[in-house]
Amino acid sequence: TLSEIKENDLQKIKDLNKLDIALYEFAKSLLMQRYNQLKKFKSSIENFSNDGNVIDRMFDYDA
Repeated sequence: TLSEIKENDLQKIKDLNKLDIALYEFAKSLLMQRYNQLKKFKSSIENFSNDGNVIDRMFDYDA
């Protein structure tokens, strides 16, 4: 367990993994940014699609 690891060894592990952790945090942040952009884009597309339906109904002379 973590409590069984010597403090000196634990610090070495943290130091050796510092870049891996930084890369992971960067990738996680980038993923969340792109996910949020896609959600906004999807919402924009859905709004555009719905606006098109309104316009179709406005010019539906058979109704």
